[in-house]
Amino acid sequence: MSKSNDVLENNARISARGDYTRWLLRRYDALDIFEFEDDPPPVSLRDIFVPIYLSDEDTDDEKMDQETPLHEERAIGQNAWDCIVEHTFLALSGRPGSGKTTPIKALIIELCGQGLSRLRERLVSNQGILLIPLILRELPEIEAVETLDQLVAAWLEREADEAAHKDHPLDKLRLQQSINPDGDNIPLLYLFDGLDKLGSNALREKVLLFAAEAVRRGHRVIVTGRPNGFQGLDFSKFPALAGGIETKTTEQITTISSLAFLLGGLAHGLWRGEVIDSIGKTLILSQDMNGKIEQQLAKKQLQLRYLQPFAGPQILQFIETWYQLRNEWKR
Repeated sequence: MSKSNDVLENNARISARGDYTRWLLRRYDALDIFEFEDDPPPVSLRDIFVPIYLSDEDTDDEKMDQETPLHEERAIGQNAWDCIVEHTFLALSGRPGSGKTTPIKALIIELCGQGLSRLRERLVSNQGILLIPLILRELPEIEAVETLDQLVAAWLEREADEAAHKDHPLDKLRLQQSINPDGDNIPLLYLFDGLDKLGSNALREKVLLFAAEAVRRGHRVIVTGRPNGFQGLDFSKFPALAGGIETKTTEQITTISSLAFLLGGLAHGLWRGEVIDSIGKTLILSQDMNGKIEQQLAKKQLQLRYLQPFAGPQILQFIETWYQLRNEWKR
């Protein structure tokens, strides 16, 4: 293929990704507020979204302190965006009605928007990122597929059909080429939404193994579901380690790295006549290296976080935002 053809094909793929991103915005941004009687334009989620907080403990809103005034309450846990930046492989769980799908929609809108995004910058610097929202309840093929690539192909087929039905055609072939492991090397964010909708633990574990494969390839993954969707699952089955070290535990890796450092320090010390001093320095370096390895592995291990009930500041911010939607409501 000539250089001019390469450029044309690259531009065509960029255009295909742009059309797809606009489709995601169209599909997930508008909210129909049925309580309105005068049929106003749909409300944009970005206009009313307020920060959501996550914690490693499941908090029952009925057990929260009901006596504290709203303006004195504090949000529980960590801002969801900070948590998503911190963890490559994240599971979000929440009780029925807690709004598990809301942060997924808000994330799509935030990362697919045309303007500057602090979150996108924190995730991928000045690169783009392509989102793959796998709504599990909409994918009956999931029981038959055997690989992540097969699942993505089934999802893309359905996504393209829906977009075409709504007069927003997608270039399915070029999107598939961009997503493929040997494709355009675009950063991807996989969203596996609704793990609890899958009927058996075996099927849920299969999906989590697909998710771990995506992380192993260098991408980010978020999985959502009710708490019962994660019950009975052994998270240690789903490490998403860097290539070549999948079968080694963190302890084995740190032992190997310590031994290598010590042998290197001993050789250096014998050559310099400073064996004790060299080994001491080597031990410090080894501990530092082991700590970094453990941090890298922890970032790729599946982390479970629970959506927290809204606290006073979030409630007040939402009310204030809501009353800015229409001129006659402003105060």
